[in-house]
Amino acid sequence: MDGWDGVTEMDIAPGGTGEAVPFSPELWAEWISDHPEAWGPVTDAVVAQYKAHDASRAEARKNS
Repeated sequence: MDGWDGVTEMDIAPGGTGEAVPFSPELWAEWISDHPEAWGPVTDAVVAQYKAHDASRAEARKNS
């Protein structure tokens, strides 16, 4: 999924507004580089999604 539904300017920068911020790879890269505390949860989520996808593919192969 590309995007970050519900992210606002306040989430990105102190003093920002409550306006939604459209996803951009450049903004994401800047934000994540400033928030190393998020690296673990992001990595865990990516790995979990990969494992779920892999299990789904294995199940589909088994059922075909």
